[in-house]
Amino acid sequence: MGRKAKDPEIRKKEFVEAAVELFQTKGFERTSVTDIARKVGVSHGAFFYYYKSKEDIMSDVITVLLEGNSKFVLELAENEKMTAMEKLRAIMARSIDSYKTMASDPLTEYFHSPSNVAFHKDYSKRSRELLVPLFVRIAEQGVREGYCEVKYPRETIEYLTYVFEGLDDTFSVPQSNDEYYRKITALELLVTRTLGIKDQDLGLLY
Repeated sequence: MGRKAKDPEIRKKEFVEAAVELFQTKGFERTSVTDIARKVGVSHGAFFYYYKSKEDIMSDVITVLLEGNSKFVLELAENEKMTAMEKLRAIMARSIDSYKTMASDPLTEYFHSPSNVAFHKDYSKRSRELLVPLFVRIAEQGVREGYCEVKYPRETIEYLTYVFEGLDDTFSVPQSNDEYYRKITALELLVTRTLGIKDQDLGLLY
C-alpha cells in the first residue's frame, strides 16, 4: 500500500509555518521555495501545488502574524478581572517591546522595503480591521470605569492606530537614553491626553 497523502489543509498550514519561521530568521529575499519545501520535508514541486510563488504565500504569512497579535488583545478585551488601565498598560508594554526587536527582524526589513509597499499596506489594513474593534472595547470599558473621558471612542482609536503604525520606525533604530526617554514620555502624554486619562499613567517609564 502506498503512503497515505496528508490532508491538504494540514500540509498548507505546514508550508505557512515554515515560511513564517524562515522569513523571520533568514529574511524573505534570502529564503527560497526549496528552503521552505525542505523545512516541511517535501519536494520543491510540492510547494507549487498550494502556492504560485513566495509572494503568493505572503498573504497567509501575514494572517499568521496578525492572529498572534489579535489573540493577545482579544484575551485582554475579554478578561473580566482586569481594569481597562491594566489592559492598556499591557498593550503598551507589549507594543514597545515589539518595536524594539523589529530592528533585527528580517521580515520587518522586507515590509519596509520601498518595493514592498503593497504588502506593508495590506498588513496595516488587516491589522486595523482586527484590532480596532478590540481596542474600542477596552476604551469603552475605560469610560465606564471612569478612567477615560473620550467622546468618540472608535474614531479616536482609529487615529491612534495610525500613530502606532509609525512607531516601528521610531523605536527600531539605536538612540541615546535621553532620546528614548523623551520619545516615551511624549508617547505616554499623547495616549493619555487623547483618551482623556487623568491621574493615571501607562507605565512606560518604569
